[in-house]
Amino acid sequence: MFAVYVLNLPAQLERRAHMQCQLEVVSGTPIWIQDARGRRYDRSRLMPRHVEMLDKSLLGDGEVGCWAAHLMALTHFVETDADFALVLEDDVQLPSDMDELLSDISDVRAGWDIIRLSGKVKSAACKVQDLSSGRILAKFSRVPLGMGAYVASKQGASKILHKTPIGDRPIDVELRSWWRSDLKTYGVYPFPVEQDVLPVSLIDSLGVRTLTRRRGASSIAGRVSGAVHNVGWLGPRTWLRCTTRNLRRHGDSLVD
Repeated sequence: MFAVYVLNLPAQLERRAHMQCQLEVVSGTPIWIQDARGRRYDRSRLMPRHVEMLDKSLLGDGEVGCWAAHLMALTHFVETDADFALVLEDDVQLPSDMDELLSDISDVRAGWDIIRLSGKVKSAACKVQDLSSGRILAKFSRVPLGMGAYVASKQGASKILHKTPIGDRPIDVELRSWWRSDLKTYGVYPFPVEQDVLPVSLIDSLGVRTLTRRRGASSIAGRVSGAVHNVGWLGPRTWLRCTTRNLRRHGDSLVD
C-alpha cells in the first residue's frame, strides 16, 4: 500500500490544480504538505533535532523549506500503516500508467530504500532487473539531482530521518551522497516522471545560496569516498564500464 504526498504551498493555486489533474492516474487520496514556506514552516510536524538543524542551516530559505517539506512527508509516513511513500513535488508530469508502475515497484525485492522516478541524469546507470511495465530498475553511477518524484520504503524514510545530515546541503545534493546514510538508491530507467515542468515556484523565489549549494559536493575527499562506495555498490567491473562511459561523456546511458 502506498501513501501519496504532494508538496505544495497554499499560495500556489495553479500548481495545486496542475497536480490534482496529474493525480487522476494515481489511486488513493493524496496528503498535501503545505506548511513549509521557507523558514516559516510548522515546527510541530518535525522532530526537535530536525528543527534545530534547519534553524542553524546556512542554506537559503527556499532550500530550508524544501528540506522541511520532504521531512514532514517522511515523518508522517513512518507513523502510518502504508508500506511505501510516493512523494511528489508540485511541478511534475506523471505517466498515464503510474499505477502499473507503482505495482511494479511494490514487487521489487532488491532491498531498496529509495527509488527515484525523476531527475537530471548525466551519468551512466546499470541494469538491475526488468519491470513488467516495460521499464528497467537501475543503479546509478552517480545519483541524479532533483527530488521531483520518488518512492521511499519505511527503512529508507527512517534512514533519511535518523541518519542523514540535515541542512548542510540542499536535500537533493545531500542524498546524492547516499553512502553517508547507507541509503540504497535505485531508479526507474528511463525516468517515467518529468520534473520542473512549471515556472519557478515560490520556494525557489525565496532564495538559494549558490555557494552553499556547492559546498563539499565536489571536494576531493567526497569524490574519493563516492568512488570507493560505488565500486562496492556497482561491482568493480560494472563500475569501470560506467566510469569509462562517463569519462567519454556518454552519460545518460545504460550498462547491462
